[in-house]
Amino acid sequence: MHHASRKPRPPRLVDPRMTPDRLLVLGEFALLLGPALAVAWMRPAPRCGRNDRLLPDAPLIDRTLGAILDAGRRSWGVEGCAVHTRRGFTLIEVLTVVAIITVLLSIILPTAGQAREAARRSGCGRNLHFIGIALADYAARHNGFLPPVGSTQTQRSRNYFVGPLPAVEAWSAVAADEHFSGAGMLYCPSMTSASFQYDTPANPWPGEPGRTCYSRRALPVSGNGLTHLSTVSGGTAMAADLIVSPTHVQYQHATGVNVLYSDGGVDYRTDVLDLFTASGFSGGSSASNAQIDAVWAGLDR
Repeated sequence: MHHASRKPRPPRLVDPRMTPDRLLVLGEFALLLGPALAVAWMRPAPRCGRNDRLLPDAPLIDRTLGAILDAGRRSWGVEGCAVHTRRGFTLIEVLTVVAIITVLLSIILPTAGQAREAARRSGCGRNLHFIGIALADYAARHNGFLPPVGSTQTQRSRNYFVGPLPAVEAWSAVAADEHFSGAGMLYCPSMTSASFQYDTPANPWPGEPGRTCYSRRALPVSGNGLTHLSTVSGGTAMAADLIVSPTHVQYQHATGVNVLYSDGGVDYRTDVLDLFTASGFSGGSSASNAQIDAVWAGLDR
């Protein structure tokens, strides 16, 4: 028996404007509007004019809310009126709404701030995940060798720079080989310092060199000055949010750092500040080579 082929359904598209921050704002608006509508719903239905027509002298907000709520009552089979003849809310109703909104704000505002930071931290983790793919792709094209770290090999505090070749910095070779899908991959959405944000007056793109939001670890090298991927164990920390000093940690997530491991996984580590303290760091703009190496070793799984 011949069956007519069904027409395929069009793909479901997600509006790119519906970011986590915008969805949170919409949710807050709905929670704040809810109490006002609830109080308006509970107000007694007034008497109507002839033929249930809107009284012309009713306030605009009463006529608008009355029409909306009356339609809702009729949809539930409840007799109602399309107009409120009272000219405003009573003092008790106003105080009730204000009290409810105050309580909701005290709950919503801290939670919304935490949710926004969680969304930004998740985006930062995705950046590091794609950076791990870029490093593996580079190694696959270069006989298993990871890209050079440039000046980071002798000065660990420069582990976040990217610049045009022939100057070699931590991310120069990967960027020059076009393994990144875009410059935004190197910038954390939680970064608060303009000196590390993408294309700002303090950090123009492309820079010579420019600062990124991610540090790359200087691993042991072979005779050719490069690290072969086969010598890196699966629990080795490869890259992370800025590993330079505790001050740099505060620029991003404040309580910890996202860390990329050689197996492709990304973990959020909240012990990084303790690791700086354990390394002997006591202050300054950046830690020493030995101190930064100790922090990296502490981040290994």
